[in-house]
Amino acid sequence: MARRVEQEGGEPVQAVAVFISQLARWQRLLAASVDGLSANAQRGLWGELHFLRTLLAGR
Repeated sequence: MARRVEQEGGEPVQAVAVFISQLARWQRLLAASVDGLSANAQRGLWGELHFLRTLLAGR
């Protein structure tokens, strides 16, 4: 997600649209899996959430 948002080149409206699109992608991924996430998907999700916390919380 971070890469996709960063690729928007500083256009805030586009970056927000990409951000929302990526959140929707995660929602679909989580809704589709009855067995839970694989270890790789869990690491990816943790990375995305960590990035969001860092970005949004300014930490």
